[in-house]
Amino acid sequence: MYWQNDIRKGAQTTLIGCTLHSVVTRRGYEWKAEVFSIGDCEYFLFRPDARYEWLPVHAFPYTTPESFGVHPHTLVTRTRPELVARSLSYSQRVTFSVQPDDLIVLVSDSLAKWFLTQLRQEGQQWKQLLHASPLHAFEPYIREAQHHGSLEDDDITMLAITVPPLEKEPV
Repeated sequence: MYWQNDIRKGAQTTLIGCTLHSVVTRRGYEWKAEVFSIGDCEYFLFRPDARYEWLPVHAFPYTTPESFGVHPHTLVTRTRPELVARSLSYSQRVTFSVQPDDLIVLVSDSLAKWFLTQLRQEGQQWKQLLHASPLHAFEPYIREAQHHGSLEDDDITMLAITVPPLEKEPV
């Protein structure tokens, strides 16, 4: 069967991950977000202002939509040690200080480019997307952006995490 050859070749994917933990500092307890990335996926950090409007704080690993290439680094699914080692050599890591009520957003490439373009053009659709909940409210924004050509017709993944209040003990 032809699919058996595909399985032997393995697949490739990009990966973005985030670990949230509290640490003790001179000022007390603080949240830290450790971010790990392979390829063209993206971490965004948004902070609410006094009116609970989202303000962009960080973007990682890219800061412009032009930074995304045609052939991103990928993580391979084959268990050949040299391929896994090469994939891991492309990884990027960074740690950010985050605050309670911040919004961490992890997205795939096409949505990352769309967010970065919106932010640069001072568009407002990205704010509506962050407020879209539950899932059925998210889909119309995506479909409209794809229909108008501002968002590539590609697989879309978005994970939004609200940073919780700090506990008295490190987590």
